[in-house]
Amino acid sequence: MTTRSLLARANAGESLIGIGVPPSSPTLVEFAGFAGFDFVFIDVHQGAIDLESCENMVRAAEVSGVAPIIRLYKNDPTLIPGFMDMGAAGVIVPHLNTAEQARAVAEQARFRPNGRRGSNMAARAARYGFVPSAREYQDQVNRDAIIIGMIEEKQAVNNLPAILDVPGIDMLMIGMMDLAESLGVAGQWDHPTVQQAVDETIRQARAAGRHVCVPTMELDKAAEWVTNLRQRGVHFTVVSVYQVLIPACKRLLAARG
Repeated sequence: MTTRSLLARANAGESLIGIGVPPSSPTLVEFAGFAGFDFVFIDVHQGAIDLESCENMVRAAEVSGVAPIIRLYKNDPTLIPGFMDMGAAGVIVPHLNTAEQARAVAEQARFRPNGRRGSNMAARAARYGFVPSAREYQDQVNRDAIIIGMIEEKQAVNNLPAILDVPGIDMLMIGMMDLAESLGVAGQWDHPTVQQAVDETIRQARAAGRHVCVPTMELDKAAEWVTNLRQRGVHFTVVSVYQVLIPACKRLLAARG
């Protein structure tokens, strides 16, 4: 599955759900794919995942047919080619706050003429050189790769028009906990001030033809949350594997009486 097929499904009105995997576990990624999740969010930003483990998690995603999307360690565009060469279907860039940053990210994500990414035909993503041709491979990457910018600071919300004006930023993802802190209401992701910023981000992104991914913050209300998000124009959400496990653990342990 490619991320472009995800975007096509979202454009057709589907709601898509991904699962975040912060621990180093190809098995969990493979499980997520067989479970039916639409994409897997491999979190090297906040997870204890080294490069070798990350590559194996990408392999596991490919085996189980789920799109592997990797969140970078930090907002550093020079990291993008390495993870794309690894085989990531897309990358998430944290703390994307300005148009200048967005342009630098877009340049590193795609090959010329769409960007300035250096070519590595020995990369895993190029099947170690066994692709039919370099040009065909580069054209496919330029077409299929998806770059997601995280909106998680007040500065980013203020700069949305300029960020959305940059070609090559395909989707925005809202980091509500960091956004709440930046807006002066730390820990209160559901505060009206935060939700107003969320709605403004969604409004501007959808008007610019971009999709938005919003995390599911309360798993016990996930169904209502997905419906609510869809009504607000959001077709992508992601839930942490820990959020999935915690309620199940609580129910099982409660059976002890």
